[in-house]
Amino acid sequence: MNFVILPPEINSARVYLGAGSGPMLAAAAAWDGLAGELGSAAGSFGSVTSGLTGAVWQGPAATAMVEAAAPYVGWLSAAAAHAQGAAGQARTAVSAFEAAVAATVHPVAVAANRNQLVSLVVSNLFGQNAPAIAAAETAYEQMWAQDVAAMVGYHGEAAAVVAQLAPMQSGLQQALQTLPGMLANLGVGNAGSGNLGGGNHGDNNLGSGNNGSHNVGSGNAGNTNLGNGNSGNSNVGNGNRGDQNFGSGNSGGTNTGNGNIGTGNVGSGNLGNGNLGNGNLGNSNVGSGNRGDNNMGFGNRGSSNIGVSNTGNHDFGFGNTGNNDIGFGLTGDNQVGFGALNSGSGNIGFGNSGSGNVGFFNSGTGNVGLFNSGGHSFGAENSGSFNTGLTNSGQGNTGFVNAGFNSLGLANAGANNMGVFNGGSQNFGFGNSGFQNTGSWNAGSINTGDFNAGSINTGWANSGASNTGGFDSGSLNTGFGSMLTPVGAKTRVSARRAWIRRAFSTPVVTPPVFRTPASPLSQVFTTRATATMRVSITPAASSPALATPASTISASPIPMCSTRASVIPVTTTPDSSTRPMRSPDSSTSSVAGSDMDFMLLPPETNSALIYGGAGSGSLFMAAAAWEGLAAELQAAASSFDAVISGLAAGPWSGPAAVAMTAAAAPYVSWLAASAAQAQGAATQARVAATAFEAAQTSTVHPAAVTANRVLLGALVATNFVGQNTPAIAATEFDYMQMWAQDVAAMVGYHAGAMSVAATLRRNSLVTPRPR
Repeated sequence: MNFVILPPEINSARVYLGAGSGPMLAAAAAWDGLAGELGSAAGSFGSVTSGLTGAVWQGPAATAMVEAAAPYVGWLSAAAAHAQGAAGQARTAVSAFEAAVAATVHPVAVAANRNQLVSLVVSNLFGQNAPAIAAAETAYEQMWAQDVAAMVGYHGEAAAVVAQLAPMQSGLQQALQTLPGMLANLGVGNAGSGNLGGGNHGDNNLGSGNNGSHNVGSGNAGNTNLGNGNSGNSNVGNGNRGDQNFGSGNSGGTNTGNGNIGTGNVGSGNLGNGNLGNGNLGNSNVGSGNRGDNNMGFGNRGSSNIGVSNTGNHDFGFGNTGNNDIGFGLTGDNQVGFGALNSGSGNIGFGNSGSGNVGFFNSGTGNVGLFNSGGHSFGAENSGSFNTGLTNSGQGNTGFVNAGFNSLGLANAGANNMGVFNGGSQNFGFGNSGFQNTGSWNAGSINTGDFNAGSINTGWANSGASNTGGFDSGSLNTGFGSMLTPVGAKTRVSARRAWIRRAFSTPVVTPPVFRTPASPLSQVFTTRATATMRVSITPAASSPALATPASTISASPIPMCSTRASVIPVTTTPDSSTRPMRSPDSSTSSVAGSDMDFMLLPPETNSALIYGGAGSGSLFMAAAAWEGLAAELQAAASSFDAVISGLAAGPWSGPAAVAMTAAAAPYVSWLAASAAQAQGAATQARVAATAFEAAQTSTVHPAAVTANRVLLGALVATNFVGQNTPAIAATEFDYMQMWAQDVAAMVGYHAGAMSVAATLRRNSLVTPRPR
């Protein structure tokens, strides 16, 4: 309450120049919206459970379900009430603030009083202004008291609002504690408690596929990581392998930066310990591109050098070859002064101390560029050998700040990586701290997909092992959200397990032949399925003439629906035999999906596959064919039902008519259900078409990819003295972005197609047996 001792200039300015009541009104509106949504959810949840138990679901299982659901309905209702109370308190705070504003003296009035006082004091040469000065001071004191009184009132009402809001958190926590422990997770497949996400194995994770506790992110193997794909503890970033790293793609501990191998490095692409800078190969270097220990500067090859491009030890200066030299371009030991532009042999440029270099300040051999201390590198600040790019301390890398070996990309600390921020080795993708992964942010090994903390998974966010699917914290599962390991399951040690190997057939639209019991009228009711299906009533010669027009369903050719990741044949097969409608599983499927190999394909291939194919037209044709089939089936069911109803209500009565009606009813239901399935297949075909069009929109056009590759070829062909190195790096970076963009588009398309296939697999109706 320090506003009591503050003058009105400060209190008035704080009240009038702040944000005002707008944020509190917005908060009140937000609380109102949340209260409405929670109340609606509680009402919907309650009505669904009560509707089930009040209608078709009876018995002990229904009672147990209602008892289990009741705490959640209560919690949702309590949360809605708390949110509504918070909205009311926010409005109360707004009213208190507006009252304080109205009671506070306006800053202009305070400023006018102070200006008047100054004028009176300045002109008070003989004391004639003493009464006016006293009156001005009295008015100022009144302003002070008025502001303090307004602030005291505002403080009291705000404190009352806060006091009423305080019990909300404890009340909600108490309500949450009444819920079952395992269901305290928000998501699927979590093994633990307090997780917000899917497939976590641990506690209090915010994300998916974590194997550990208190992680914020996905695919982490460890504890208290902030980011994705970290293997270790307390990392902030992505793809780190170790502990307490701040950055991405580090392998080691306490590194700050990207792509470091070692401990305590500050910078990127360092291979060693305690380096401050980029691309150093050694320990305790300050600068970039140094190869050795305790160097301060750039491109030094040796130890304890201060300067640029020195080859040797304890040199001070630029381009010296030798030891204990002080100067520029000196050759030999213990030299002081100035030598040639280059102190090595066969160099072209300035400040080179190595041999066969083209460029400036290279201390290695056969380099083209700047500040390279390694050998046969092309770029700048490379301390390793056979690198192309910037600040690489490893060997055989193409890209930037790679401390590993034979990597293509950015900030890879492992070996044989293709991508960005990989702390492990032999990965293809981004932010992998494990080994031999195809995807991104995997802390495990031999995964195909993203955010896997386990190993040998095909899918996403699995913290278990050998899963095909997503969000599994158990092992050896096929599907989503499993915490269990199947009994007797055998591990398939394969990094390339198929993601989808399925095909499906449409429901066989063929009711079996059946006959009604014999009757005095000798009525015979038959249905036969051939290439077309006719529903007909044929009275015997002794019966009254009853006939209805035949309802015909022509066999509709359904086109092939195909995706890059799965091939889904859609066919109808009229058959005269009686058999259930089925969807073949992987054991009977003749069409196998691919293994998400689009992640290995360059953008030239993925873009061409998307833009060069048949497009979404075949899928829309399939949807139209399915809709036509659904309409015909529904018409047949309606006609069938009308005929049966007409017979039973007309000239045919007695036990035989009742038996016929009872025998025919399952077939009417079967036709209607088949029509519903056909309509569902049409909807899924349209969903697949929409997924394809979204993928095509997100995919880089082949012309853009071709232009990038042509530009790269031109830059490389004209890069005689390394002048195009930055442009080459930018072009390669654009190409990597295109690669990632195409893979992301294909992953989304793959997920949409998988969802369609999974939905259609569950379509299964069994035709009724003849009676």
